Amino acid sequence: MLFLTIDFSEPDTRQLFDAKKIKHEATWQFYYDNYNTALASVLEEGLNRNYYLNSKARGVLFLLRHSFELCLKLNLESLGIAIPVSHDFAEIVKSFPDQTIIPDTFNQAVNMVNFDTSGSSFRYYFDKNAKKPFFRFKDMIEVAGVIRLYNSIPATPSFCFGHICKAFDYDNRKARWDLTFHVGQSYHLGAIRSEFTGVVEFIISLILNGQVTFQQVYLPLLFMIRHSMELILKSNITDIQELSALIKADDYQNEHSLARLYNVYNDYLSKVDTKKLPKEALDQYNQYKTRYEKLNAVIHQLDSHSRQFRYPVDKNGDAQKIDMSKIDFIGILELLYYTNPFILFTNAVLNENGLIV
Repeated sequence: MLFLTIDFSEPDTRQLFDAKKIKHEATWQFYYDNYNTALASVLEEGLNRNYYLNSKARGVLFLLRHSFELCLKLNLESLGIAIPVSHDFAEIVKSFPDQTIIPDTFNQAVNMVNFDTSGSSFRYYFDKNAKKPFFRFKDMIEVAGVIRLYNSIPATPSFCFGHICKAFDYDNRKARWDLTFHVGQSYHLGAIRSEFTGVVEFIISLILNGQVTFQQVYLPLLFMIRHSMELILKSNITDIQELSALIKADDYQNEHSLARLYNVYNDYLSKVDTKKLPKEALDQYNQYKTRYEKLNAVIHQLDSHSRQFRYPVDKNGDAQKIDMSKIDFIGILELLYYTNPFILFTNAVLNENGLIV
């Protein structure tokens, strides 16, 4: 845990995460560069550590898939072609009048991480269309093969693509194993959430070590923090639906608003007689809850529908307006870490004390 090893109150450390210095650009190139820098820094440093990335697989694979999506949309923009709102690679490719300008090796790399039409496979557990999990327990994705293909794309003036990972010995057994992701082993939203927060911690450590700057990677960082909060709220709601009738058996899979998700969870908490908790537990519960509500409100105000930190424009094509001068990133991190026990363990504590069955 970062806050056990890093003093974020130090002025020099706080300077590294000063959002006021950032000039946000609502362009496809800016977003693409931010995501590619995060992806490359994670992959390249991950290769220096023994089997370090598998515990962060879904977060890394999200960065990879999203980089490919942004790349295609950036190329559409350069051609002056309307960019579809869709996340479906097939639909995006069809938007190109001349699809032959997309290198075959790029398409092959895309196909290796293309498991659904909505881009949800690495962000969620359950495929709502197929009505089953996206991956089986034994499913693996060999990312070394994806990088091999990507790095073999021939340079061409008609198709723009950026750097995602330095070349390495793609047949090296250790490197291949380090980049073999066991995606089927994440069989719960809470587990996927930990993979996203794992990437957040990793990127923050790279910033602290001077390997990348906050300016270069803040968009994926903020998105993954936001997404981790969405995942844990949905996880808690699902858990309670299995334990109790205090939350209606509605499907909240398609809900992305943090405010609405928290309202569902908070409505359930209001029906539980938490005053029956032991005094120490009740005091902690109230403190954590107050802090978490503040964090949830901050993140929701920054990005209410899970798009601002992923795309430079909204669904209407209007530029995303993000005022970085109002973002206290260290404050967001502090709230995230200091309220973790509330969102992770409240269900268990209420259950252990007999307040829910």
